[in-house]
Amino acid sequence: MDPQSEDQKEICDNRENPGKWVALGIAVGTAIGVSMDQLSMGVGLGAAFGLIIYAIRSRR
Repeated sequence: MDPQSEDQKEICDNRENPGKWVALGIAVGTAIGVSMDQLSMGVGLGAAFGLIIYAIRSRR
């Protein structure tokens, strides 16, 4: 296969899978929440971070 088509496939895979970005955001948010003794707020922020990351990545 052409290396360029492999790059395109990877980009498409990232666009079609928001779950991994939300999971990453929740993990980061949970770590932030635990450090602030506010776990529920951290999970909420993490989900928001994940959706923001997904939205930014899907525009490219």
